[in-house]
Amino acid sequence: MPIKIEQVTRKGLVVNDYDTKLKPTELKKLLSKQANLAINSNKNPFVAKYKNKEINICIKAISYLGIPHLHYKKRIQIPKEWKQILQQKSTLLLGVYSYKNRNTFCLFDTANIK
Repeated sequence: MPIKIEQVTRKGLVVNDYDTKLKPTELKKLLSKQANLAINSNKNPFVAKYKNKEINICIKAISYLGIPHLHYKKRIQIPKEWKQILQQKSTLLLGVYSYKNRNTFCLFDTANIK
């Protein structure tokens, strides 16, 4: 059963509301709208070209960590299959927080993934 958790509004206010979790197709659509970025694959992790350089983009929705955690705790879930690709220098790990059609991209450091 969904519960209301802390969300951040466009004006930076914290409110209690239901989590918004973007679907894989919505995540790809968000990437496709970014300037200078061409998505060259249909599967996450995506192969893309940015300023004439080929990169890999692993992207996940940021969502509530779940009960019994506090209502402000958020996470992304990284599949085990991504471990090898995340170790490559040309790979980005992106999280997307979404609330009321407002999206915030978070770039995660992958330097310590082993």
